[in-house]
Amino acid sequence: MLLDLNEFGIPPDGLSGIDLYTSLKNDQVVVFEKNRTVNDVECVVVGNWNFTACLAKKYDYLPIRRYYFSFVSDDSGARPIERYVDKKYELTDINDYGNGIWLPSNVLETRYDSEGNVRRITKIDYSYIKVNSGIADDFFDNFFPENVHVADTVSDLVYKWGERASINGLLQETAKSKRSFFFQYLSLTVGFALIILFFILKYMAYLKEKKAA
Repeated sequence: MLLDLNEFGIPPDGLSGIDLYTSLKNDQVVVFEKNRTVNDVECVVVGNWNFTACLAKKYDYLPIRRYYFSFVSDDSGARPIERYVDKKYELTDINDYGNGIWLPSNVLETRYDSEGNVRRITKIDYSYIKVNSGIADDFFDNFFPENVHVADTVSDLVYKWGERASINGLLQETAKSKRSFFFQYLSLTVGFALIILFFILKYMAYLKEKKAA
């Protein structure tokens, strides 16, 4: 199952990674075919060196088939000369969940070796799916147990859940604490600078008196 890299043309330099969402989001793809029929569904085929995806038009471009590739390099190991299908994903029994959301009831994953032989087949069946079912207004009020340490990387805070009446109060208190620390630091810095300046002036006066004598 080896494929010549020139089959779809060589993509521009800098294409890397096999995450489908990231690749599509960042436009790191090439359109290989505008119309290909896959499982009786018309698709647009996109991809790069690392993957090929068949996006079904009737399912709002859901990737109903995907191929991921590994590479065979030349003797120097510096340049890939061939690639082979490493994984294949097939989505079947597609259902409409509203608002442009299409999801499969079945996903078939097939893994291959470099000779095209099937190594493993995994089938996933979804029997119960809920999409945007909604949550209660107080869902996050008791999201963490009391006194659990929370590391908030967005606000750059570490605190115990439940110690404060609200996260807003905590943010205000932290901001106040940071301002207080800044002014304390500024006062110490200015005071230290004045002390150094005093000793410098005293030393200069001493040198002047010594020179005059």
